[in-house]
Amino acid sequence: MRLVAVICTLMVLGILGGAMPALADDFYAGIGLQSDQAVDSNLDADAVFLAREGEPFQAKIVYHIGWGGAPPGGGTIEIHKSAIQDPEYAVIWPQNPSLPNSPVYVCESAEPYGPDCTGLMLNAGVQFDPSTGILTGAVHGNIASSRGPGIFSFNIAVRDKKTGEQPYRGNGYWWVRFVQFTVGGGTKTWMESTNGRGDYSKYIIAILNVRTGPEVSARCTFNDSRFGSRILMLDASNRYVEVLGDTGSVAGLYQIDPSKDVIGWAKGLPGIYGTATSLDRTSGLLTVTTPQGQVTAQCQKRSNERVF
Repeated sequence: MRLVAVICTLMVLGILGGAMPALADDFYAGIGLQSDQAVDSNLDADAVFLAREGEPFQAKIVYHIGWGGAPPGGGTIEIHKSAIQDPEYAVIWPQNPSLPNSPVYVCESAEPYGPDCTGLMLNAGVQFDPSTGILTGAVHGNIASSRGPGIFSFNIAVRDKKTGEQPYRGNGYWWVRFVQFTVGGGTKTWMESTNGRGDYSKYIIAILNVRTGPEVSARCTFNDSRFGSRILMLDASNRYVEVLGDTGSVAGLYQIDPSKDVIGWAKGLPGIYGTATSLDRTSGLLTVTTPQGQVTAQCQKRSNERVF
């Protein structure tokens, strides 16, 4: 499973709450989404997940909240004592995505089909179980968003059912913020995922409608052998370019204008960190701008006129 977590800057809080274990460990608090359907993308989000209309989708909220540290030899942070023993989860999304401070819907009821959870199902075709943190369903594109059909934007949160109103608030590495939501007459305190830039995280499910028109693909081989090759697939009806990964599944999803002779986006490709990518559809020249300079690939022509 691919783990998508929001990496944030250090925040130090001075008010203590809850009990700190007698360990020489630091406190870490971070939340993310785990899914095989995570993709690299130029969409405005901290993490993007690809879903095709009518096909299964699944993701799970995961968290590392507690006291821990890196192993003696270095490596990934390990939580030795979790601050959450009995978790419950929430999905949050704006009532009006076009407003920066819109009121939010909160799916957090113990009953998966509470009012806002039903709205989640109607808006994105996704069911959420607050007791497990699992999003699942056969998605559809019937959503209202300022970005147009096919985009569902949301955030995630977690709390401990028993100690959630008196959480630890001391020194540590914080990738969350404390928020309160009132649902069904009751108010709860949650740890909401943040993006490290002083704002809440933004997750997106990109919902692709059934493709219309022929499938067009091209294999692009880089002049520098270190970068190998990539297979690009044009989905003009959904206005995306899909880039296949090593396993043959989609690893990158980039929004484009399919009417242009040169298509591009302000990002690199899976496995190539970059600030811009462009493809000349006539010559088949693919160019990725990286911090070290430009890298180019030649895409195999599919016709006498255009690669795509």
